[in-house]
Order: sequence, then structure tokens, then C-alpha cells
Amino acid sequence: MNQLFGREKDESAFVPFVQGPDRRAAGMFITSVIVAALSYAGFRKYRAQQQGIFPFRR
Repeated sequence: MNQLFGREKDESAFVPFVQGPDRRAAGMFITSVIVAALSYAGFRKYRAQQQGIFPFRR
């Protein structure tokens, strides 16, 4: 196999671990935006129900 790939001796196939960008910060930011949007929509719905405002009637 070494001659097939032009190698003289066996070499390790492992690559050292390289530290990449921290994805937790981006995940927390996206999660907080979603939670904020859902909280705002829920608050608006709650406030409208308390004031007796309904967007449609059945």
C-alpha cells in the first residue's frame, strides 16, 4: 500500500484537533431571539384578550 501511494513509511492518519469558532454563542443568540418573539406575541395575545379585542368571531 505504501508503494501504491508513494510513501516510504507508515504515517499516522489522525489529524490534531483544531479549536473552531464557538457555536454556543450563536446558538444562544438565535434561541434568545426566538424566545423573545414568542414572548412578545404571547403578551400581545394576552393583553388583547384582557381588553376584549378579538380579531375574528366564529
